[in-house]
This record gives sequence, structure tokens and C-alpha cells, in this order.
Amino acid sequence: TLIKPSFPVGPPYCRWARGVLMVLTSDMEEGVYKYTVRIQASDSARFANKTLDITITETAVPSVTLIIRDANPNGKYPVTSAIAISGTFDDLDPTIQYEFVWSIKRYETNPL
Repeated sequence: TLIKPSFPVGPPYCRWARGVLMVLTSDMEEGVYKYTVRIQASDSARFANKTLDITITETAVPSVTLIIRDANPNGKYPVTSAIAISGTFDDLDPTIQYEFVWSIKRYETNPL
């Protein structure tokens, strides 16, 4: 049973929250690990289970940093302006052909 991450100090970019399963994978061997997560109501009458498989491999994951060029300090952009994004990549393996895909979501009020 895990109520917090399974490691004492997490990386600075990970933030633990209720409902998030975080495990330390550095000591795991390659293979498929099966996790079952259970949530239970305080009255113990209602519960739900979710099972997932996590595959651990020895593939290095490159570091990708996306930067909004000419960023607006308040984080708001008019719909008439283009948003330019540039990216930097570290630790790329020259023997692997990578494809990076990302998207920008637009949040607005519901018109209904």
C-alpha cells in the first residue's frame, strides 16, 4: 500500500498528489510490472480497482525543453497572434530516429 511516492526525495519536476502512483524504477530489472490500484470509500462499502502494466526498458529517454518565444508575462495571447515555440533536446542517441509531437490546448469558457 502506497500513500506517498516510494522514494524519499523526488525529482524537482515531479509533484506528488493524491491519486497519483509514483514508484522508483532505478532498481527494477527489465520486464513488465503489474500494478493494481484500489480506491475505497470511507464507509468501506464502495470501492474500485484499476490494474495497469508498466514496461521497464533500458532505453534512454532524451530531455526535451519547449520554450515559448517572446512569451507574454501574463500568459495570455490574442487569437490573432501566432505563438512561436522552440525546443532543445539533450541526450539524443544518433542511432535512433526520433519523432517529437506536441500540441497546445486552448481553454475558454463554455458557450452553452
